[in-house]
Amino acid sequence: MTVLALTWNANTQQAELTEADDTLETWLRSAVIMSLFTDSRATEDEELEITERRGYWGDIDLDGDESLGSKLWLHRRSKLTTDIANQVHDEAQTALDWLVDEGHVSALAVTVERQPPDRLAYQIDITLLDGELLSMSLDATEGDS
Repeated sequence: MTVLALTWNANTQQAELTEADDTLETWLRSAVIMSLFTDSRATEDEELEITERRGYWGDIDLDGDESLGSKLWLHRRSKLTTDIANQVHDEAQTALDWLVDEGHVSALAVTVERQPPDRLAYQIDITLLDGELLSMSLDATEGDS
């Protein structure tokens, strides 16, 4: 059986909808892409320079300040420094922690690597409930140089 799944296109910097086998790996890859590249709503005190707090329309049913996705979008216009790369790592890890918290996987580790001149690449290592390791690489995303 095939299902619709998300894949990441580094050239266009967009998630794309494709057909894939209905497996746990397909579900996890789609969940990772949605979690990282859906814009989580910024709180009022997070970023003084932004004019809109963005967010995902599906957040309407969530409690309080809870928001699906990540705040990686807050760093898109930042100069890519080691400090920004570290912040991006923390945002990515936070966006994916729900997979562990809700019992879908037993562990998850994110690595963010700077790639010249102004790109980041993500490595996500997921430990499944049966102990098997699933590694997922997402090609670089662009930032300002």
